[in-house]
Amino acid sequence: MAKLRMREEWRRWWDTTEQKGHEYFGQFRVKPDKIFEMDNRSLISTVTQLRTGHGYFNSYLQRIPTSQIEDRGCSCNGAPPQTPAHLILRCPRYTAARALMRQETSRIPKLRIDLLLYTNMGANAMAQYIRRTGVATRQWMLGTRSPTDNTVEKRVGWGTLGQPHNEHHSTDSSGESEDEIE
Repeated sequence: MAKLRMREEWRRWWDTTEQKGHEYFGQFRVKPDKIFEMDNRSLISTVTQLRTGHGYFNSYLQRIPTSQIEDRGCSCNGAPPQTPAHLILRCPRYTAARALMRQETSRIPKLRIDLLLYTNMGANAMAQYIRRTGVATRQWMLGTRSPTDNTVEKRVGWGTLGQPHNEHHSTDSSGESEDEIE
């Protein structure tokens, strides 16, 4: 009874509160999404960071005074803001991985951030995209990815990252990209 009452109170708050974050597009749900049932903690963490807009990308890190990230722009052509939507839908570095993601989500006419991050249909494709590209992971941000030594040591965000850390295995893709509707 108390659990049900708490859930209803949370749902009312969710439906009536305007300020949920600029990047969050999700709806209130009681059951966890399919992507959270995967047995990969770093993947789940990355998806959560992409959903909330708080993670390893310049648009977030430049807001942290100790991050040493001064520009929120991406290092691709034109330096647009490096946001989750840019990394997933537009960045020219990931054109090939995005093309594979389109094939895996053929029932979605246009790739959209809300469908890729918040639906079960997009969950598997998004997981594969993150594995292929490594976007929004610690090693991706630091530019360190070595098959034999995955130790990173650089001051980013909230401290020095100098411990062995195994993230998603991936390869970078390059090429041109077309903007897609969010």
